[in-house]
Amino acid sequence: MLAYCAVVDEEQESFRWCLQNAIELLEVTRGLSGGEGWWYGTLWFHYDKLDTMVRDEVERIARDMPSGGGLSDLNLYLNLIEQEVVGTREEVDELPNEERMDRPGTELGTRLITLERNHHRLSRIVGGQ
Repeated sequence: MLAYCAVVDEEQESFRWCLQNAIELLEVTRGLSGGEGWWYGTLWFHYDKLDTMVRDEVERIARDMPSGGGLSDLNLYLNLIEQEVVGTREEVDELPNEERMDRPGTELGTRLITLERNHHRLSRIVGGQ
């Protein structure tokens, strides 16, 4: 599931609802055996779209994770986001210069920037543990 977090259609009403109700979904997934990870990882992929309260909670969870298993989960999310950054950067680099200014090209460039920011934010938290 985590491998496909970045390909979710962010324009779908159901996904927007999930982001708007991220805290409630985190509470529900915490009750599932190993269920929190997939949703929590998805939130890091889309960190830039979260409201301030949800961002604060996502960061608090990351800071409170134990340095053993929790850190390996955070490193997994960090690596998955990094893979998506690399793949998106390759897509941008493959575009001819004139296509980079077209709507799909600028959307791809914007997604690259937001993924890099999300990666940077998580890497700062992981580095602080």
